[in-house]
Amino acid sequence: MRRYFVFAVCLGLLLCALFGCGGQAGTLHEHPRFTLTLPDGWERIGTEGAVCFAPDGEPEGGSSIVFYITEKNYYFSEFKQEDYAKQVKQFTGYDSLSDVSFQKVRINGWDAHRVSFATKLNGAPASVVLYAIDADQSHFFIFLDTDAHTDMFDAAMKTVKLTKQ
Repeated sequence: MRRYFVFAVCLGLLLCALFGCGGQAGTLHEHPRFTLTLPDGWERIGTEGAVCFAPDGEPEGGSSIVFYITEKNYYFSEFKQEDYAKQVKQFTGYDSLSDVSFQKVRINGWDAHRVSFATKLNGAPASVVLYAIDADQSHFFIFLDTDAHTDMFDAAMKTVKLTKQ
């Protein structure tokens, strides 16, 4: 089970790195598994295998949000900052991670982890913010930030409503 959890985190980060994954102000995106109020100017883009959003629908090389879901992970409460950082380094190729932070939060009534770190993407500074939500399944919202808009993503995450299937 732990492997699926780690795989989901790494897959989401890889999709962010490859596609850079963007809408009107306050656009509500409705997905069968969640609703999310997208930031100004963000739209969903057509990325097979994941739900991905980018500013103005331009996925290449910029900030992005990726949503991914896996089986429920029964070890969720045991995950720590080091676990996320180790797996991200091992599976994404981000060589240096700094300013790693880990918080236990609640999203839509569910226990969640907010993990962030600074890195470099193509030599330029970037940050990654990951929300892992322990619901009926494991839900991941991963934000690759190349434009210093982490506050915008945190605000959008406050609007998330998960739906069971």
